[in-house]
Formats: sequence, C-alpha cells, structure tokens
Amino acid sequence: SEGLPGQRAKQLIQEIQRSVATGPLELQRYNEDGVRMVVNESVELLNEMQELMGEEEISDLPNPVKVALFVHDASMKRNKRCLQAYLYHRDEAIKQLRWQYGAVLPEGVRSNMSRHEQDFFSKYGKLLVDYNDEVFGNDSVMSITSDLTPPKDLMVEVRVMVDCGEIVTEAGTINLRKDTTHSVRRREVEELIRRGDVKEITAHEAL
Repeated sequence: SEGLPGQRAKQLIQEIQRSVATGPLELQRYNEDGVRMVVNESVELLNEMQELMGEEEISDLPNPVKVALFVHDASMKRNKRCLQAYLYHRDEAIKQLRWQYGAVLPEGVRSNMSRHEQDFFSKYGKLLVDYNDEVFGNDSVMSITSDLTPPKDLMVEVRVMVDCGEIVTEAGTINLRKDTTHSVRRREVEELIRRGDVKEITAHEAL
C-alpha cells in the first residue's frame, strides 16, 4: 500500500526508468512533492527509532524492538539510496542537455528542472566555458561542445525553423528569419542545429 515505508522512494526510481525508456535526453518534471515526502518519511522513521530506544542501550532492548529498529534503519537507508539515484540520474541528464543544446535550453526542458537544477546547469556550463577558454583561448572559435563527428562539408545549407535574429558570420551579418534558407559555415550554426532552431538541408531535400 501507499503507507508502507519505501513506496514513495520506489515511485522516484520508477520515474527514472520511464525517463530512460523515452530517451537519454528526456527529462521529466522534477518531482518536488515526491522528494519532499521521501525526506519527511525518513525523518518520521528516525523519530520513531528514537522513541523506541528511549534512554536504553540497544543491547538491553527486547528483541521485537530490536527488529523494529533494524527495519526502520533499513528503510531509511533505502530511501537515501533511492533519492541519491534519482538526483544523480537527473544531474547526468542535465549535463547531456548542456552538450546537446548549448547554453540556452528550450523552455519546455528548462521548466522541468528545479531551481537548484537550473543553478547546476548554469554552473556546469560555466565550467565548460572556462575549460574551453583554457584549452583553445578566449578568442578561439573552437569549442569542446562542437559535434564530435567530423563534418562532411565545411559549408551547409540550413532552413530556419524559428526566428533566431541576427548572427555574425565570416561573410557578414545574416538575419535568421523563420522559413528562410542560408548557406553558412557549419561551425557558425552548429549550436542552432543541435537545438533544432535551424535544420540542415540535405542534398536530397534540396532537389
């Protein structure tokens, strides 16, 4: 039943399983109520343990009380492991999202994060930027978050899926208005391609 210790923690693990099933970059909405209930349940278990023990030494307690203490302790540890697994999985997914989308997340993804997760995303992004500057220099166009698969062509034809405004390219400033097409260097729009703001037009589609 819902009242059994560990049931709420189990639900958090089931959320992870559903998230993995839908894809590595699918981040479900942060279950603030579920996390809070697991924490509160653990606090209640601790309080009950203290009441059961009273001022007695564990060795002096009746066996039924010792068994109850063991079950409470095991339930608390299980809750802790489930919480750690839930938060760790989400942190790893958030790291992947930073590599996939860059510094700006789609609102539908960002809104699924807790305030602390949004802060983690920003700090992780700053670490990537600082490391990138250390490796390539502040003025370099190189980026460690660029696509690790070598591109077939330096220039790509892209169709703009959403209004992106103006970007500065080696050929000058271009305005990326929705439904327009442009020929640009891949590295100049690579992050926009990953985010889905622009779509690369293949040779087959161009025909």
